[in-house]
Amino acid sequence: MSRMGVQMALASILAVALATAGADGEPTRQDDAAIVAREGERYWEHVVERSLYQRLTLGLPIESLDYPTEAAAERSATFARSLLQRLDEVDVAGLSHTDVLDLETLRWLARSLADSAQFYWFGFEVTPYSSPLPDLRQVLLSRSLGTREDRDLYLSLLDDVAGFIDSIQPRLRGQADRGIRVPVPELDTVVPFVAAMIAEGPNSPFGVHRDRLAAVDDGESYVFLAAVDIAIVEANRALLEIVDLVDGAEYRNAAPVGVGAWQFPGGEAWYRHAVRQRTTLDITPEEVHEIGVEEVARIDSMMVSLRHDLGYDGTKADFHTFLRTDPRFFPETPQQIHDVLMGYAAEMDDQLDSMFLRRPEAPYGVKRLEPEREPGMTFGTYEVPTPTEPTGYYRYNGSQLDERSMLFFQALTYHELVPGHHFQMSLQAENAALPDFRRFSSFDAYTEGWGDYASGLGVEAGLYDDPYDAYGRQTMDMFISVRLVVDTGMNLLRWPRARATRYMLDNVIETETQIASETLRYAVDMPGQALAYKVGSRLFWDLRRRAEQALGNGFDLARFHDAILSQGSMPLQVFEQHVDWFIEQEQGEGGAIE
Repeated sequence: MSRMGVQMALASILAVALATAGADGEPTRQDDAAIVAREGERYWEHVVERSLYQRLTLGLPIESLDYPTEAAAERSATFARSLLQRLDEVDVAGLSHTDVLDLETLRWLARSLADSAQFYWFGFEVTPYSSPLPDLRQVLLSRSLGTREDRDLYLSLLDDVAGFIDSIQPRLRGQADRGIRVPVPELDTVVPFVAAMIAEGPNSPFGVHRDRLAAVDDGESYVFLAAVDIAIVEANRALLEIVDLVDGAEYRNAAPVGVGAWQFPGGEAWYRHAVRQRTTLDITPEEVHEIGVEEVARIDSMMVSLRHDLGYDGTKADFHTFLRTDPRFFPETPQQIHDVLMGYAAEMDDQLDSMFLRRPEAPYGVKRLEPEREPGMTFGTYEVPTPTEPTGYYRYNGSQLDERSMLFFQALTYHELVPGHHFQMSLQAENAALPDFRRFSSFDAYTEGWGDYASGLGVEAGLYDDPYDAYGRQTMDMFISVRLVVDTGMNLLRWPRARATRYMLDNVIETETQIASETLRYAVDMPGQALAYKVGSRLFWDLRRRAEQALGNGFDLARFHDAILSQGSMPLQVFEQHVDWFIEQEQGEGGAIE
């Protein structure tokens, strides 16, 4: 730390010391709120300093690419434990409701960070959903190249790319030494995913197209592009070494043929931890599995009724074969996917004022995924607005169009864009009243739970008027419910992947190709993550019904939505406390929302 940094730190400590004493030198309740605020700032500074994704999302300067090591994870865990000790000194009595939300959310985040070091060797950076490699591309694409300083920084970052990729190897080897290797079925996805990034010049994901240098002198452009090409050679070398490592006989021959966390040393403990992390509830995988079985049975009964309404009296298997093969349900071009999704979004946009008190300022849109990401991703992903890209985009998979059923696109649109992820995440990011650690943090069970809840709002808005769209909504609900069964089945209950595939084929309309990537996502790429959708949405609906029952005719849907969205993403246990507080406020003081 510089001398000025030391002076600023001492001044901060003195200011806090003065702020945390009343006139008689004793702590006050306002001081407890100040402690929470200060520790929240310290936590967020710690995260932002180390998170490439957060710096990219927030538009903060990125001057080097630091890769997290085991030692760094240990330092973060030590920091988190010290933070928890300071939070334990806070007296909750007398804190405002929002201060309590800050405190409990911060405690959850700190516990999560404190636990991270013990599970450092789990998870793979080379799988499509979890890899940091696409973030490297975004870092470079976001750079301005207008000045010589800009171009020098670009070259400096590009030089770091090879080192960043090289740093993935020690973790892969360290995992292998501990009996943790990418299973053979996933290797067939990982190898082409990484290999697809190996290209020369502007075709490289790290390359520069000449149109980005339109305002630069030709001579300087030539020198710059030559330097870029040299750096790309090193990046390609590093990528190729990753491919050679995981595709080599030594790695493949020792890699497990089966899937699931249970097969790794310590894998069961890691998975149980992942379930708690992803759901933000104190719940076991066994309990989640049973919830999934119950939900699948409930939705299956509803689908029987819908098939009857469609005039179909055959078997479910035959009907789903029809849905998987009839050309009317499949796009002819990627542009058609874009147009259909945006059309559904426009229909929902017209209904938002009846359900919400406010809208986000950020616009939304639809774009196709990068080619190297499409083989490993079943559908797509939402990307939040950033300072360099102020539009929030749903990035769709435009490959293999004969297997991209549009039947559930309406529900998908409401989940991903409005009033789903784009709506919720943008409102949160635009809410300057939230402290940064809450404004820019995200909890899977809340965000994905809200996304699925948002899909259900289309029913209330009368937008699933086509019977096939209505069936499509149920197929999406079935899809996220099936996840509870197969994710826990493969990772804890030792289901073979073939059993999970068969279960999904029996219950969902996705094709074998899509199910192949999904089962790998659950069992290898992101164990436990897919549980967040249904676990979260169930709680959203349960809490809404609780509010409706308690408030009766006084229940206002727009106010309910405003109350929960105004506080941003949070752990579900904290979220439930917040909704109970909202109900008490509505009952007691005519609806004043803090």
